[in-house]
Order: sequence, then structure tokens, then C-alpha cells
Amino acid sequence: MTGLAIVTGATDGIGWVVARDLARQGHHVLVHGRNEGRANDAVDRLRVSLPDGRFTPVAVDLASLGQIADLVGRLRHADEPPTLLVNNAGVFTPNGLMSERRLSADGFELHWAVNYLAPFALTTGLAPLLDGATVLNVGSSAHHRAVFDWSDPESHVCWERMKAYARSKLALTVFTAEFAARHGSVHSVCVNPGYVDTKMVRQGNGGPALDVETGAANVLAPMSRPRLPSGSYVDQGDPAPAHPMAGRPRDRERLWELTLAQLARAGAPIPG
Repeated sequence: MTGLAIVTGATDGIGWVVARDLARQGHHVLVHGRNEGRANDAVDRLRVSLPDGRFTPVAVDLASLGQIADLVGRLRHADEPPTLLVNNAGVFTPNGLMSERRLSADGFELHWAVNYLAPFALTTGLAPLLDGATVLNVGSSAHHRAVFDWSDPESHVCWERMKAYARSKLALTVFTAEFAARHGSVHSVCVNPGYVDTKMVRQGNGGPALDVETGAANVLAPMSRPRLPSGSYVDQGDPAPAHPMAGRPRDRERLWELTLAQLARAGAPIPG
């Protein structure tokens, strides 16, 4: 089903290719970037690649829950409801800052804020518009290595970038399963694109990696194969087991409540 597709982190890498490919399929694509300059530049390049594609730039800093709430408000009053949401944007602390625990505009650890709180806030905020839609959350195989500390989810103690990143992706995977349980009319899947040659990877770990075309195809794989159960985890195009925490309803509910408490503390809108 074509219609309005929202792709976060679409200014380069996987997100840019996903936006292009969705437009090729007939979607009107909201191309998200952190600021207007990046979003507009991405759309200009997309129009060169696909002159007949329908693209609209949208600028939101996903490290700001207030800006996410503003976007949700605008979309709720738009004429065209979304049929697809791709939560692709993510951060991984680059090598030059690998010992620095950075914070979001709201005071949350940055991996936790962008990789988890942002897709949680955007998806739950848009939930009333997503009846019959698909949500693709871009996760990582790193989530299998995460150890969740309920007393310190943001790694105030013993922060290390890979552990913080893995924990944020675990939370996103668990959220995918819980959102599916709460919103049966929305098809939500967590997808691992693989280790892909993106700017984020080059500035972080580096090394041999898949090309972005393959990574984008892996993100969109659930759209072209027999319908998977909502809440599934897909690893490089194939259904795979997620971390056991995603299969435990009590843990999923506990994370949901923890997240609502964090949003409340930040003064962000709380999903109804």
C-alpha cells in the first residue's frame, strides 16, 4: 500500500536510499533531517536521482522531545495520514568522542534519547493515525549483547559507548514487541540492516561492511515478503529470534512504564 511514508535519518546512508526506493514504489516521502539545510539538501539530491518522486523535507532534532511533539502535532493536522513510518535515525558516538557521555536537549544519555526515546515518542504520538499502517524500527544485532540495568538504563555509572548503544537498541526491540501487543491494527517490525558502510559506522568502528543499497533492502524486506507477525525481529532480511527480553510481557510492560516516567519527567506529551 502506497501513501505517505516518513523516513527519519534520511539525509544520507540507509535512510536516503530507503527514501528513494519508497518514492520509486509510489510513496510520498517525508524526508527527515536534523535541520532544514540537511533535509533540503537530501531532497535536492533525491530529486536529481528520481525527478518524478514525491519528496517533502522535514527538519526535526530527534534529541529534542519538544521538537518531536511539534512534528506529531503537524502530522495530526495534515491531510494525508502516514501509511509507513521508518524509524531509521540513530547515533553511535564517534571515535573522536568515544570517552564522552553526551546528553540530549532534555538531559538524557544521547544513545538512549535518539535511538530509543525518539522512536517511542514519534510512534506512540502518531499511533491514532497509524491504523492499518506499517512501522519499521531499525535495530541492530548489538541488542543481543546488551545487559539491561533497570536501576540505571541511561548508564550513569560505568558508561561505555558500545554498551550504551546496545542497550538503546535492545529497548527499541522490546518496544517494537510491546507496541505490537498494544496496537493490533499497526504492523510493527524491528529490522537489523546488518553492518553497513554508513557515515556513522565509518566514524565509529569502521572496517568491512555491507553497501548501503543492501542495507536499505534489508530494512524494507518486511514490505516485500509474506506478512510477518507484528512485533517480529528481522535480521538482514530473514526472521530471527530477538533478545529474550522482547518475549517477556512483564519486561515489556516495565520498560513502557519506565519510559512514560522519563517522558513525564522531561515534560513531554504522554501517549494516551
